[in-house]
Amino acid sequence: MSRSIIFFGIPCSFADTVLAAILEAGHDVRARVVPGNSRVPQPTTRLNPPGRSKSASSLPISGSAATAGNGHPGQSDIPVLRINNHQDPGTQESLAEFDADIAIVCCYSVRIPQTLMTSTRHGGLNVHPSLLPRFRGPEPLFWTYREGTTESGVTIHQLIDQLDAGPIVRQHHLEIPIGKSGGELWLESAAIGGQLVTEILQDLETSLTHARAQLGEGSSYQSWPTMQDLQIDPAEWEAWHVFHFCRGVIPLGYQPEILTDGAYRRVVEAVDFERRNDEKRSAIDLDVESVECRDGQVLIKLA
Repeated sequence: MSRSIIFFGIPCSFADTVLAAILEAGHDVRARVVPGNSRVPQPTTRLNPPGRSKSASSLPISGSAATAGNGHPGQSDIPVLRINNHQDPGTQESLAEFDADIAIVCCYSVRIPQTLMTSTRHGGLNVHPSLLPRFRGPEPLFWTYREGTTESGVTIHQLIDQLDAGPIVRQHHLEIPIGKSGGELWLESAAIGGQLVTEILQDLETSLTHARAQLGEGSSYQSWPTMQDLQIDPAEWEAWHVFHFCRGVIPLGYQPEILTDGAYRRVVEAVDFERRNDEKRSAIDLDVESVECRDGQVLIKLA
């Protein structure tokens, strides 16, 4: 059964992958919503002509990460709405005009008030790359690596006013091998998120009926990382954790720094690690340095 959808998500590989999965499953995406500029007096602005909403059958997809509204084949015909004021009653009215069944939210950089979810018949669902209630907040994959966690997941939950705290509709568990690239985990999580959303849309009413409340036990919230969160004191970290963290967050666009010789230096690449009881491995590349950690050494390239 085809569903009519308003998709909230900034153009990025994660959101675009989820959007492509929705379109490929045959659903009617009537608008893509992106955050706007609060200084603009109009509560919403259109970034492309409204035109006639199109279903996936008339929208050919070019790759799994085609971007709506950016001229890529298949998704550029979807109306793109920029919300400048999420609290204005006019915003809710503009969304209601699309007469959609549900809103799907993915990588949206502004907290969406629950009042906007009354614009659709079934409210909204958010795609979140963690095992909620753990790692609520805007950068769950960063904190997954920062805390040395070797498991992650993707959660689809209903939107409520409290961030990332709505009832869980579906959840998928992922193991993270030590040193798995954060970029690989990002794309894998996006693909799973698209799959879970399309499964929910196949029987939307039943899926929403069986949603379960999030428990307070084990919940955590982390905001955007600070410079201090990127700093590594190897005397306090195990070698595998340094390796895992750097391999995870560098592909996500972060630049960790490690304390060596009394100063923090930027890590360009994490190459390997060894515990003290491991057989010693010498660095073949002259650019690779060995840094002593709490339980061994990490081989890294430094700026």
